[in-house]
Amino acid sequence: MAASKCECGSARVAVSMADSICPAAALAQIDELEAHDKRLAGYRYLPAAKADLLRREGRDQEAARAYQAALALAENDAERAFLAGRLAALGGPADP
Repeated sequence: MAASKCECGSARVAVSMADSICPAAALAQIDELEAHDKRLAGYRYLPAAKADLLRREGRDQEAARAYQAALALAENDAERAFLAGRLAALGGPADP
């Protein structure tokens, strides 16, 4: 499980970059992680983080697709409601 902690830690570093540098830099880091570590495909918070970064960059269609991917991986009603609200704000369907 050490690799799991490492990969998720790398994703958290990328997301924290958005606050300290810019969303575009964090998106580039996430794209790099996705390209080189396929284990992240099932990490349920990655598409939500990516969606938020895309939204912040004004890339609404891509953000909507990422929010839909995040909804598919959400494991509880609170996550689904939050993600559905974000998706609705972008003009997508609001139903979780």
